[in-house]
Amino acid sequence: MKIYIRAKQKMGFSLIELLSVVAVITILLAILIPALSKVRNQAKAVGCLSNMRQIGLAINMYAMEHNQTLPGPLYLAGGNIVGTKRLPYYIAPYLDRGQAEDGDSLDVFVCPAWADATQGLEGAGIQYIHVKTSAGKDPFGYPGAKVTAPPMTLYDIAEGDGLAQTAVLTELDAQSPIVSSGWGTLAPEPVHGTFRHTLYFDGRVEKTPLDEAP
Repeated sequence: MKIYIRAKQKMGFSLIELLSVVAVITILLAILIPALSKVRNQAKAVGCLSNMRQIGLAINMYAMEHNQTLPGPLYLAGGNIVGTKRLPYYIAPYLDRGQAEDGDSLDVFVCPAWADATQGLEGAGIQYIHVKTSAGKDPFGYPGAKVTAPPMTLYDIAEGDGLAQTAVLTELDAQSPIVSSGWGTLAPEPVHGTFRHTLYFDGRVEKTPLDEAP
């Protein structure tokens, strides 16, 4: 009696099939990678917006407890490092941080996109900067060597251009219309691409076009 043994056939892909699979994967990656990058950038922008809203709320809470007077006088309103003449020092207790000490850092003053854009830059500077009123006044005052300008009150702001029209902070980069020396190494370009966030005294945050100053 003859016994026939059927040899097992080896299953595999042909070269054309493999190339087809590779081509499909490449197309999918070309579609997905930009979409994922866009989602990440949007998430960073949302984080920045949330930071600014928290800062705005903390400033208003401070003013409510100090006869509507803004924090100050300040050398700088936008740096994340705490100092006695910087905004973080005054509003840290209203950000659930308690009283901050000199040299402490408040993450709420650091936009996630800015942190990525300045990573590795020597002497990375500040990201948020306060804005003068249309009359040229510093809302938070200024501790000059000879003459100290006191901080304004929310009443002053309301009677001037109005809370909704007066900016508190805006984002800063090397291409900003508001640039000065001594602010450290700035992000080389706007970290959100087509706009900069601006916080107003009424608490809202707007996307300011790159060709406009707040």
